Amino acid sequence: LIGGPTVGGAINVVASTGVTIQGNGLNCGATIPHGVEMRLSQYLTVTGNTIRNPATTGILAAASHPTWPGTALMKNFTITGNVVDGWIDDQNPPTAIGIRASASTDDGAPERGVIDGNNIQRCKDGIVLVGFTPSVPIVAMTVSNNQIAECAHDQDTVDPFDFLDAGCFGVGCVYGKNIHISGNTMERIGVVTDSNGTPYIWPQNVYPKPIFALNSSSVSVVDNQIDWTVPFGTG
Repeated sequence: LIGGPTVGGAINVVASTGVTIQGNGLNCGATIPHGVEMRLSQYLTVTGNTIRNPATTGILAAASHPTWPGTALMKNFTITGNVVDGWIDDQNPPTAIGIRASASTDDGAPERGVIDGNNIQRCKDGIVLVGFTPSVPIVAMTVSNNQIAECAHDQDTVDPFDFLDAGCFGVGCVYGKNIHISGNTMERIGVVTDSNGTPYIWPQNVYPKPIFALNSSSVSVVDNQIDWTVPFGTG
């Protein structure tokens, strides 16, 4: 079971159909949880936005809302051509996931989503897909042609059978079904550099996993480029 993310975005879409979010510049100042937050909605397009310094997620597509228990909807959405930079400052490493599509209740999970051609850098994790359980999976997701660089976080232990403790991801998926990961370029997963290009040295271990799937079925991983996966931790 993976807990749901905090509510609150610079741009919020709730219980809506046919919404396009395009061409916005968002600086979250490391205090606004999400750059773009979408919940209980369908037929959505998020394109051409630049998001900096989110506290939790650059772009969130969530199937539930804590204010309305017992309901779930997130389907037919496209997230394309956006830039997410999670760097905060030289004393505070990134805390945000670049793009996350997720379920946090057994009422339902996202389905039929495309995450394509985004540029994600200096985040905790790149792109994360989260179902609720094997019987409530995130379904029919395509993650393609994204540029993902310098995504990392540290932890004191690692457990490959616990998604929250498995490491840092370029693309990570748990409880997924019919997931297609193709044509993505990932570099320097496990290291994050500051504005001068100096690597941040994490106080604990870093366990980079450029592509990781757990408790998922029908996952295809095709024609991805992975370069320079290096853990920069002191543990």
